[in-house]
Amino acid sequence: MSIMKLIWILIYKIILNPVVMGLFLPALLVWRKARQSITAHYGLFQRIKKKLDQINTHKPIVWVHVASAGEYLQAKSMIQIFIKNNYHIFVTVTSISGYNWLKREKNENLFFDFLPLDFLYNAKKILNLVKPACLIFVKTDIWPNILSQAKKYSIPTALICAPSRNAGSGIKKSFYQFLYSNFNAVFTVNAEGEKFYKRILNADTIIQTVGDSKYDIVHDRKKEKSIQLTGIKSNDICALLGSVWPEDLKVISDSVLRALEKYPHLKIIAAPHENDNKHVNELADIFQEYKPVLFSDLKSNNENSRQNKKQSFKLSNRVLIVDTIGDLFFLYENSNIAYVGGGFSTGIHNILEPCAMQNAVIFGPKYQKFPEAENLLSDGCVFTINNTAEFEQVFNDLILNKKIRTKKANAGYHFITRYKGASQKLYGQILKLIKRS
Repeated sequence: MSIMKLIWILIYKIILNPVVMGLFLPALLVWRKARQSITAHYGLFQRIKKKLDQINTHKPIVWVHVASAGEYLQAKSMIQIFIKNNYHIFVTVTSISGYNWLKREKNENLFFDFLPLDFLYNAKKILNLVKPACLIFVKTDIWPNILSQAKKYSIPTALICAPSRNAGSGIKKSFYQFLYSNFNAVFTVNAEGEKFYKRILNADTIIQTVGDSKYDIVHDRKKEKSIQLTGIKSNDICALLGSVWPEDLKVISDSVLRALEKYPHLKIIAAPHENDNKHVNELADIFQEYKPVLFSDLKSNNENSRQNKKQSFKLSNRVLIVDTIGDLFFLYENSNIAYVGGGFSTGIHNILEPCAMQNAVIFGPKYQKFPEAENLLSDGCVFTINNTAEFEQVFNDLILNKKIRTKKANAGYHFITRYKGASQKLYGQILKLIKRS
């Protein structure tokens, strides 16, 4: 073990870990999600043990750790392949929103809970309890104590959808070496990422580019269910404003309102980034002239349809506000144009979902951290805008010009079909790890 790695281990265990936990405690006083997360941690090991007692112990367990729902979805196609091949899947999650999202997953071969706080005692306890055949981390949210203990127990570990970083030198490089050195295998989404990990890790670590599994899940999720809004006619144009932040609305809302006034055949579906009362009411106020309806009301008024794989809801109003969790992806089925939010705040949300549903896609300027956005732009499949004037121009062009609208929608869809297939590769490579252990 190098001196620098030993130093980082000591810093993490003696300084960073206790300090971070100490800073987290005051957050409980002001941050609602932090309080919910800590409360939900109570009884964690008892819940896991109870579930383990209920499952078929002859099936091996693959443990997959994700930060939140987005990372889980990125791994979901791979997880489904493992389940089809007679494995149990244990998913741990860090965020309360990811935990709540996973409650909707109904599969007897999949169970989930929070990841315990990354203290050495917790790491040993959960590994001895679950006894996984393999431990997989998805993209980020790496926890050193659990990784180091897995290595001591000879449990194979893999990082999938590994992000590309700037390795740097000196302290920065040594930190990355400390963070990633306990992985047996690292699977990257592109050659740039492969180059980074080969620079910082030993030759005995398997490092391979397999592609990005997020293309698989958006393609596969289309088969899960269908949500059709029968009030949208064939000659209507429907624009979906997906995961919009207040910063997005400042740029686009006036243009959308002008378009609603100008084009009687235009309908709008709007989904806030946070579907709490504050943000839902913000959208309701913007579109109040058009008497927007909430999607939760449509669902509650049609209980029979919401239980089916193919769901149908009558939309009589011109504006629908999505105030439910897990429906946004399937609602893209009804739209021709999608504006994906986040591009004027922290970074764009999932642009592959509307592409998979053959929408012409628009997003804001903060997309640089998302390789798929760069690739879609370079292939001419999507639009990015920097201000209100640019949005209004693109939005109106897409409303008026069916040829451009269809061309962009088809280009985005074919882009996704071209890049899918990473999940099957990941399954094959991880299976080799398990068999070698």
